[in-house]
Amino acid sequence: MRDTPFLGLLRLQQTVLHRVADYVQDVGAQVGAGSVDPAAWFGGWANLWSGVVEDVGHWYAGPAGELRPWDEWLLVTRARVAHDASTASIDVDVPVAAFRSEDPGAELRLACDGLVRAGGGAPLLPRFQLALVPAVVTRAARRTRLALFDLKERLDVGDCYRGVVWSEDADGPVAAVEIEIV
Repeated sequence: MRDTPFLGLLRLQQTVLHRVADYVQDVGAQVGAGSVDPAAWFGGWANLWSGVVEDVGHWYAGPAGELRPWDEWLLVTRARVAHDASTASIDVDVPVAAFRSEDPGAELRLACDGLVRAGGGAPLLPRFQLALVPAVVTRAARRTRLALFDLKERLDVGDCYRGVVWSEDADGPVAAVEIEIV
């Protein structure tokens, strides 16, 4: 079975949970023995977090010891939208590296969970304020458009919205989007 980022994340969660379970068992043994030695307690705590950091490092590096490829090819699309706009559209190019196949007709189904307002506040949500058109792109035609709508009275000058365009087929991000309100 191919090692996907999702499976890697599940493995990371499994190893972290095992480490936490081992730590809880050690604490139980120390309590049962009536230990009041601070070195033992802090040593166990330090070992737990040292192991967790090591696990995260191995997960981030991936099975071949190389950085996750998204760091190399994930594109950030930046745009400005007028604060009084009711609609807007932003072109988002999907990198060729996102496709598993060399076939020009290879398709990717795209999704966006929404755009989050920096500093908190109401996000822009799929179906209510945004949509990807088209939602399926090919290796030969990799451009999609992030359509924003129903924006009246939602945007304030200086706001910044950020989000990720995901590939449902490749199990990962294909582009990041950042919108500044002017």
